[in-house]
Amino acid sequence: MARILIVEDNPMNMELATLLVEKAGHSVIQAKDAQSGLHKSRTELPDLILMDVQLPGMSGLEAAVLLKASPETKSIPIIALTALAMSGDEELCLAAGCDDYISKPLRYKVLWAAVEKHVIQPQSLNRITDMNNRPRKILIVDDEHLNRELLKVMLEYEGYLIKTVNSGEEALKSVEQDPPDLILLDIMMPGLNGNRVAGRLKHNPETMFIPIIMVTSIDDHSAKLTALKVGADDFLTKPVDRAEIILRVRNMLRLKDYNDLLSGYNNKLEVQVKERTVKLENAYKETIMTMVSAAEFKDEETGAHVRRIAHYSYLLGRLLGLSKKMNKALFYASPMHDIGKIGISDAILFKKTPFTPQERETMNTHSAIGAKILQKGDSPFIKMGAEIALNHHERWDGTGYPNGLSGEDIPLSARIMALCDVYDALRSKRSYKPAFSHEKSVKIIIEGDGRTMPEHFDPRVLAAFSAHPENFEKVYEKYKDDR
Repeated sequence: MARILIVEDNPMNMELATLLVEKAGHSVIQAKDAQSGLHKSRTELPDLILMDVQLPGMSGLEAAVLLKASPETKSIPIIALTALAMSGDEELCLAAGCDDYISKPLRYKVLWAAVEKHVIQPQSLNRITDMNNRPRKILIVDDEHLNRELLKVMLEYEGYLIKTVNSGEEALKSVEQDPPDLILLDIMMPGLNGNRVAGRLKHNPETMFIPIIMVTSIDDHSAKLTALKVGADDFLTKPVDRAEIILRVRNMLRLKDYNDLLSGYNNKLEVQVKERTVKLENAYKETIMTMVSAAEFKDEETGAHVRRIAHYSYLLGRLLGLSKKMNKALFYASPMHDIGKIGISDAILFKKTPFTPQERETMNTHSAIGAKILQKGDSPFIKMGAEIALNHHERWDGTGYPNGLSGEDIPLSARIMALCDVYDALRSKRSYKPAFSHEKSVKIIIEGDGRTMPEHFDPRVLAAFSAHPENFEKVYEKYKDDR
């Protein structure tokens, strides 16, 4: 319900306007001339003013100019009422500061639309983050009992919930226990003064956005600068004017609404981004596992091998002190290391006898094929998968393929994968060899056997493996082949 001031000298017009406003569900304040209208505007602070243009003495337009020039009343919407709908009247009304213009006789629908436009919609916007319509809580902090009670009476009349405390220490306790929507804080208090209280509140992430209006009896520029430096949002000078404090409180709460609304949007957006990131990651994981499953049909390796490789890589990454992000990418990217075997013919892939030089050359192309399959992926997992697929057969000493890279020219992910792949190959049965024990596999990697040599591996990766080989055995035992 809005409070509407009607300024009208004609009794019949006043009666009609009052009837229409009350029919729309709003309360009426009446003034019979411009001077009375100015006075009631300042003392009553209505939500809207319906101002007759033709008033005795001071005209309605002259009154509008004065109202818009006053800080106390400039934000109150004014609708001009006139019986003389002549060309140029609307321009005159707007030039005087009126927000709208209605011709007499008043009609209910026209008046209702104007109130909706200038009062209801703006009020709804101001309350947008306060959907439960709870009364706003204001904390008054002042060591003088009379000052506290005076401010309390003024603001309780406007519908605010008021709590008062008499010291800075009590104020901090109160804010911690029950955060208010706004604080009226006296500067000059014994003990913890207003500036120190404001400074603590503004440096606390939990309370830094609570508006603080400093109340002081000292109208001093340097005092205001000091308060601003500690985070004060506004000032009131004692003795406090009722109209001024109501307007300043309204403005501060409106700013808090906007800030809370923005914060709510940011939090909601952050949650949505996280949810979409998780969904996208899950989609990439499904894509990866689908590709890996397809590759299994073209390889003698099993799903257990893929799981072991993922855990070996993650384990080595942790031993090397890599970031959680890097380790996560390793876990999901490493199973794609042999995806390129999809492009190798069955005759070569499943051959039981040793490869001819030409067949070995063809077999070695699986790394480049895998990289080509994955190269257009935009997921960090798939990008790393392409990196691993291309380079996991490169060797630290430069004797690997496909490009003969050496040392740190080989991506770290591929250097990690190279050792993991060799360990699992040694532990697994092949057409040309039996499965080796953990102890024998570790000895071959660390000491070499002619085919596999320690210089094939990054020394840091090899050292990490050598320090905790038992962890790799645990992974192997946990994910043994099921065939």
